[in-house]
Formats: sequence, structure tokens, C-alpha cells
Amino acid sequence: MGIPLPHLRIAANYGAKQFIDRFEEIVREIFGDSYVRGYISAGDSSIDFLKFSPTANCQIAFHRVGDEAKCIWVELEPRIFESRNYQTAVAYLADMQQSLRPLLSRYNKKHDTRHRLRQVKSPYREPQLTLLGKEGLYRFANLANKAVLHPLDWKRYYEFVLQCRNRQRLSESYIASELVQLGFDREMASYLGDIFRRLSEFSKLQKQYF
Repeated sequence: MGIPLPHLRIAANYGAKQFIDRFEEIVREIFGDSYVRGYISAGDSSIDFLKFSPTANCQIAFHRVGDEAKCIWVELEPRIFESRNYQTAVAYLADMQQSLRPLLSRYNKKHDTRHRLRQVKSPYREPQLTLLGKEGLYRFANLANKAVLHPLDWKRYYEFVLQCRNRQRLSESYIASELVQLGFDREMASYLGDIFRRLSEFSKLQKQYF
């Protein structure tokens, strides 16, 4: 079994939005329209993202979390990350640096900058959503009828749970806390956290017996 998905980032003191806007131009020059740019907001939280594939079987996402962000969070699509079964964070960082090097070099030359991809080393904390998982949760929260969930709301919530590749490490209290921050009342957030736990347990049993 490989390591948990490490946190990687690119610092941009002049503003993460400007970096992503400029990087989108580089991606468009190289790959044409084969990328996705989007923005999701829910409550007081927001994510600005850019997804692209620099090589075959490699989808990378850049995320800017919050309007005043000074760094870009970088993440390999979790399904691809799991399939590669990295044994160390150093190996993952080196692979990501190699994938992004041509684009970052082009960006730095064009804008006279010296951006580098770095790993964020932090002490242990409770497992949290990946950035792509947060994107799914924000989309659900932004579109949901928070008083009474409609069938389409439930569909988006189930899709969010399926999107969480590390869901068996996440606690229902953590999910509930995230939902409260996104505008749900505590009772509904607690109920959805319990649903998350039950679906995660079912998924684990599925892998064992089917």
C-alpha cells in the first residue's frame, strides 16, 4: 500500500489568481483546449482550479483556495496517484516535478520568475479531504437545498463520496464540520456526516467480499 497523498504547492507572492491565469495561457499554447478551468464557491469558501494532462495517464490539478491566496496547491488526480503506488513522498515529488518541468520552465522564462514545485511538510493532523474532494463538496454545498435535500442534491452528495479516494480515513465529525462551514445547520451536517461514514464502511466491505 502506498503513502497518503502529499501536499505540494507553488508559491506566488504576487497572487495565486494571476499565476493560474498566466499558467492557463501556457497550457492553452501547448495543449489547445484540452484542459478545464473552473471556479466553485460555497458559503465563505471558494476554489479556483485548472486541470490538465502534461503527459499520458497524468492529470494534474492546480487549485487556488480563497480570493487572497498566495500559493497554488498542486495535486495528481487521486485515482492515478493510487495506481502508481508511491512508496515515499520524495518519489511522488520527483515524478510531479518531472511532469511539470517543461511548463514551469516556459512560465518562468516568459514572466521572468523562479517558481518551483515544493512539498509542504507539516506535523500529523487528522486526515482531510484532498483538494479534488473539496471541489466535489463545494459543488454539492453550493447547489444544494440546505433545508430539504432534493434527489439531485443526493446524487451530487453520492458523487462526492465516490470522489473521495481517501474516504475511509476521514471521520464523520470532520465531514460534518466542513458542511457547517459551508452553510448547513448542525443537525443536517451531522446526518450527512453519518451517511458519509456508512457509505465508506460499505465501500470497504465491498472491496473485501466482491
